[in-house]
Amino acid sequence: MKHILAVIPLIALTACSECGGGEGMAEIMAEKFVKKQLNDPSSAEFDPPSTLDMGECKYQIVGHFRARNGFGGMIKSRYAIEIKYNNETRMWHKNTILIK
Repeated sequence: MKHILAVIPLIALTACSECGGGEGMAEIMAEKFVKKQLNDPSSAEFDPPSTLDMGECKYQIVGHFRARNGFGGMIKSRYAIEIKYNNETRMWHKNTILIK
């Protein structure tokens, strides 16, 4: 039984590295892509998102955030983004992004 337990963490680490860190890294990168669209990115505060693993290192992430608008007021908005990790370039790319 000890041999089986030693193999499971190795498999989990391999799966994460194949997709650039997996779901957790996808959520971090989604926040970075959203911040690039904002007037005041440093003011952004994100709620925990809902993440769907679509397979092949592709993720769909939906969530809410608060950030300052062009007038300085904090507003709550929603975002939906589809991102993909490219194993060859080792980079994340956004396919689509919607902020409302």
